[in-house]
Amino acid sequence: NWYYRTPEDRRLQRRTGLYDDAYGKAWVFRYKDLSNWWLRPHFNRPGGVEAAQPTAWVPESKPIRFTEAGCPAVDKGTNQPNVFNDGKSDESALPYFSSGARDDLIQRAYIDALTGYYAQRSVSANPVSEIYDGPMVDPAEITFWAWDARPFPAFPYLLDVWSDGVNYERGHWLNGRLGAVTLKAVVRAILARHGFDQADVSGLSGLLDGYVIDRPMSARDALDPLSLAFFFDGAQSGRKIIFRHKDQPVAASLGADQLAERGREEPLYERTRAQETELPGEVSVSYADGLIDYRKAAVTARRLSGFSRRKATADLPAVLSQAGAQEWADIWLQDLWAGRERLDAALAPSLLALEPGDAVTFGGETFTLQDISDTTARTISATRLEPSLFAGGTQGPARGARPARALALGRADLLFLDLPLLRGDEPAHEGWLAAFAKPWPGRLALLRLSGEAATLARTLNAPATQGVLLWDLYAGPTARLDRGNRVQVQLAGGALESVSERALLDGANLAAVRGAGGRWEVLQFQNAELVGPDRYEISLLLRGQAGTEAAMANPVAAGAPFVLLNQAVVGAGLSASDIGREITWRYGPAARDAADDAFAEAVHTFSGTGLKPLSPVHVRGARVAEGVAFTWVRRTRVAGDAWSQVEVPLGEDAEAYEVDILGPDRQPVRTLAAAAPRAVYRMPEIEADFGHLPSQFTVRVSQLSATAGRGTPREETIYV
Repeated sequence: NWYYRTPEDRRLQRRTGLYDDAYGKAWVFRYKDLSNWWLRPHFNRPGGVEAAQPTAWVPESKPIRFTEAGCPAVDKGTNQPNVFNDGKSDESALPYFSSGARDDLIQRAYIDALTGYYAQRSVSANPVSEIYDGPMVDPAEITFWAWDARPFPAFPYLLDVWSDGVNYERGHWLNGRLGAVTLKAVVRAILARHGFDQADVSGLSGLLDGYVIDRPMSARDALDPLSLAFFFDGAQSGRKIIFRHKDQPVAASLGADQLAERGREEPLYERTRAQETELPGEVSVSYADGLIDYRKAAVTARRLSGFSRRKATADLPAVLSQAGAQEWADIWLQDLWAGRERLDAALAPSLLALEPGDAVTFGGETFTLQDISDTTARTISATRLEPSLFAGGTQGPARGARPARALALGRADLLFLDLPLLRGDEPAHEGWLAAFAKPWPGRLALLRLSGEAATLARTLNAPATQGVLLWDLYAGPTARLDRGNRVQVQLAGGALESVSERALLDGANLAAVRGAGGRWEVLQFQNAELVGPDRYEISLLLRGQAGTEAAMANPVAAGAPFVLLNQAVVGAGLSASDIGREITWRYGPAARDAADDAFAEAVHTFSGTGLKPLSPVHVRGARVAEGVAFTWVRRTRVAGDAWSQVEVPLGEDAEAYEVDILGPDRQPVRTLAAAAPRAVYRMPEIEADFGHLPSQFTVRVSQLSATAGRGTPREETIYV
């Protein structure tokens, strides 16, 4: 019902009443007189003259919705809650008379006041409609500004991602603030847990983001750190304990006429000052910082003058911001030095109402009464207080540390590789794994499922260098450089590099390509040329390495997986009995639960490629007296690279072979067994199978393993 006519009136708090001389309806001009507006019919005033008939508005016909209610978290934000401080905007402003300091408490007070006011159902505050049986304003439908969809504390503190984060400190955002609790609520809760309800906490103000009580303790022990952090005291008054801050209103002004004599030989009053060396020159405060995952942090305040080398420390079990903790440390240090002066006196009987904790002035300075002793005289002991220290308005520095970025993890791409022995010292029955994810979760856990149980089989610590072929890869020569084929590879991550011919022949740039049927060809490449983002063209190839020439499809189609066989490719942790068994695997970020959406499942059966003998080579045939003799040269899957060897190791329990004689339909018509690299196809067998001696035979020769059975076969057409 009033307003400020001019800025000067606002500065002097000179208010002008709202009047409606013409019609006596002053509420028409009151912006926030909602109940009068809502309860009454409305009359337009064209040309300043009220119309005879009301508008179509029906009083109490529908509720009012507050679709954007908010207040900036800045000093005196409620003076002008609609303004916004933004250095990049020409509409930037601070509320009237604001110091510009951040103040989360005023924002919370605004929310509590607004919701509390409209929680009332009274004619003056929030009348109830007789039409729809509901209040004018439903507090549950008030929409506060602003709750940001960007996650706190990534917003606002990752400024390289969101440049408007600089406006958060003094803005309307509720993220990171609405979870804070008022100091009076914390004190009340602590006392309630100890069964104490005779306390007055109405004089407390402040917010904190968290408070830890980590062991059984008394209410006094639980309250002491809070008292230190928020500069309040508790003192008994009658049957209650009253809690109030140190910067409370002055209860009395003392002069010589308010003091009583303490004794014939005693002075009327006594003021003492502690020695400088007894006071701390530095204070250190440790606390939990909510912006860095609630880790311990510390701030320090120092005096720049004086000779004291003492240091005071405090460990607050509270969640604070660095700015808040630094401001508190600065005030604490100054308060300790202000309190170095002590006043001892006796009060006149007229001051019987004073109690411990009250503030008094004496000699132009403020003191807090610490002790009162009522004997033959009412003696007091008080410490000096500097009220201006607690006025606030200072803005401490923001923490330099950035909050950890929330890692959005997708499902990894996991490849199962059935590979032959590559080094010779790895378990022959092992299966191999290659995984890639971007971003990489740090470690990838591979779980082996068995019914309801899950066992950790492997942890992959690094992403594999893997991708896909962009071109078809055709079959090429083995045991010598393939100079005709070249292929482009698109990597998901990692890099390829060219090597010298010597390095190539020493085993560098070993890779695997999955062809038709899921078999992996092991190859090497000498040249790797970067031709686009994560795209390489590889050439000068060594094909079918480690006996995988049978996996060389013609062609391997574009889109086939490609994996660089480096240390990121690891074993699956199989036992020999796992070969041929269907196993269900679950894999995902090791730091997350296996039920997380970032986990995936796959089923794979490893075939034990490393156990299988390599295919024989140099298959030949010739007529002999008994029929046709087939010969070949065996290879070994273990320790066969030494040039000094006369004969490579057998690598099996016994030497054994099987030779399939293929008919016109390429199906075996007869299988010959041999214990040496030679088998004779006798004439009676030839005539029984073909009726005559053909001019050519197609044969398939396989070496046998006692554990894996037939190895990789070699198929040749022999002319005799």
